[in-house]
Amino acid sequence: IHRMKDILGQVDRSYIADGHHRCSTVAVLNNSKYTGVAGEDFSRVLTAYFPYSELEISDYNRACELPDDMKMSELIAHLSQFCKIRALSAPRKPLRKYEWTLYGDKVWFRMRWKKKYIQPMEGTGVVLDSDLLNKHLFDPFIDPGNMKNNARMTFLNGDMALADIERVVNKMKNGLGICIFPVRIEEMIAIADQDKTLPPKSTWFKPRLKSGIINMELSGS
Repeated sequence: IHRMKDILGQVDRSYIADGHHRCSTVAVLNNSKYTGVAGEDFSRVLTAYFPYSELEISDYNRACELPDDMKMSELIAHLSQFCKIRALSAPRKPLRKYEWTLYGDKVWFRMRWKKKYIQPMEGTGVVLDSDLLNKHLFDPFIDPGNMKNNARMTFLNGDMALADIERVVNKMKNGLGICIFPVRIEEMIAIADQDKTLPPKSTWFKPRLKSGIINMELSGS
């Protein structure tokens, strides 16, 4: 235990990369009526530390349902204001920042944001592709400011194969699949150091710890 304390004492700074819901729950419980009940202590939370060299941020993608009366051609025409668009001969994920791929009507497109829409946002700090998508696609057509809890939006982790993304989208009434370039670790650090948070469902961290269930036997009948 003393050796572990010595090692952790050398950690200059750490970031909550995942498990923020658990941290929030412990904080709520620690300041609630449950504190002290049956000797329970909610002042601590189990954590695991990974060095940046062993941490990978994968993509976190989306599948959503467009309004019923909106055609794919209309959406492409709208997005052509903001992106350089090219139809792809085969499905793929984006290859660089400010590029994303779109799947709809069984066709894949490569989308690249035009510089004139990126530059005005760069003065405010780190610009993420998810921020640009929220502003120019999801807010106008899905639900402004409510991406995380929208029933028409499905979040797809970066381990999901492109064929599986297609299957999810094809089952939707007017579906759209979007693959986003992964957030870089440097971007996550810069945003956190500004006391800001990433947009919901921006990152898929690996390695991922296995989740389990802790239960306690209750006395009585």
